[in-house]
Amino acid sequence: MSKPSYNFIDATFYFFKVFGARPLSVAWIAVWQIILYAAFAALILYGFWPLIDLVISYGGKGEPSDAEAIQAVMQGVGFYSLGTIGLLITALMMQGAWLRLLTRNEVAGGIPLRFGADELRLLLVNIVMGLLIFAGYIVTVLLYAAVNAGLMASGEGGGVALQALANTLLTIVLVVGWILFALGMAPAPGLTVRQRGVKIFQGFSAAGGVMGWMFLSYLVLILVAIIGYVVLSVIQQGFIMIGGAELIGALIQIEDGSDPEVFMNALMQALQNPLFWVMAGIAIVLQMIFEVFVHGCWHGVGAYVAVRMMEASRPKPRWKRPRIRWDRRPPRLIMTDMATTPAHRFTVGGALGFGFAVLRARPGAVAFLLVLQAVVFAALMAVQYGLMGRMAREGLMLAEAGDMVEALALNMRLSGFSSLFSVISAPLWLWLEAVWLVLFMSGRFTLWPGWAIWAG
Repeated sequence: MSKPSYNFIDATFYFFKVFGARPLSVAWIAVWQIILYAAFAALILYGFWPLIDLVISYGGKGEPSDAEAIQAVMQGVGFYSLGTIGLLITALMMQGAWLRLLTRNEVAGGIPLRFGADELRLLLVNIVMGLLIFAGYIVTVLLYAAVNAGLMASGEGGGVALQALANTLLTIVLVVGWILFALGMAPAPGLTVRQRGVKIFQGFSAAGGVMGWMFLSYLVLILVAIIGYVVLSVIQQGFIMIGGAELIGALIQIEDGSDPEVFMNALMQALQNPLFWVMAGIAIVLQMIFEVFVHGCWHGVGAYVAVRMMEASRPKPRWKRPRIRWDRRPPRLIMTDMATTPAHRFTVGGALGFGFAVLRARPGAVAFLLVLQAVVFAALMAVQYGLMGRMAREGLMLAEAGDMVEALALNMRLSGFSSLFSVISAPLWLWLEAVWLVLFMSGRFTLWPGWAIWAG
């Protein structure tokens, strides 16, 4: 029984493939994930709020009584325990919901989260995997201890150099072993949900022969996640600078040796400012949305391998003799209204000729796109330079008046707007590039390139 070939792109971005096929289902599960995670996080924050209030109230003005401190700490610990249990149960239900969609193409009706047979089987699989990881940790420690104890007891020449070499080789072996173990266990949750039975060690059979490709898939996902986190942090910093500019200015003054009470007053003003909570809420929601895609992509590789294994177990249809149809119509060209087609071998003259062929075929579309791109570029530059000019003009006026905190707050706020504007304008350039590509590749001009590619 041969398995289907491992498609690297489909496996690595399997979650996006499912998202393209069922966007509303993915969005519905993601909404409930954000709601539940936000609710339990708010519960933990509510539990610790009395302790935070004590710190703010007594900051630089003495200390609270023992009874107040103990009461605030006990309430915080209690709510933290309840919130942690709720987050763990939510994580299990989310794992079941995502894997049902990824492996069985199913979404439960109404609220997509359940705590049923799938979740109980996943709980058992997760517990066994946790025990195996703990046992592997114990074995790792014992191996290091045995190797180093053996070298010390043997008293052979080499000393520290030999011990370092032995530990290096042992580390390489153990790292490779842990990677193979993780790759073999990755399809286990997906197989458990797909086959509706506890499948733990069957993951090694499913991953057999493709562990190297799976490792590359996870490596690509890690790199994409790192880049995504960097971009997201820039966006979040922009929102935080907009909402908490006064707080950041007061904090910098404390570092310069000012009175801590200035920072406490700025903190109270920030917490009472609706703009701060709006900006912080947007930053948190963006973080949660990004986490949804990260978790979905991480589950996607194992789910793809599980589905791939099940595809191999399906009975193959009986072969039928194909019917030959003679079609006298000429073959359909992709570029129906182009005078020339690009050569197979790239040349500068061929590239320029291809561009002029597009211009001759669709002169109005090319002219419109050139004017549109120039207008967009001019508008973006005008907004950026306008923000910079206002920041310089009003900042100098505030600095000359001696209000350094307000000047710094204005600088942070406008810098945040500028950063956000730069990041948010990136999809606009991607859209323009897609419009150009559709025009060059298919000869069609449309401002909705996604629909054109899907229809073509």
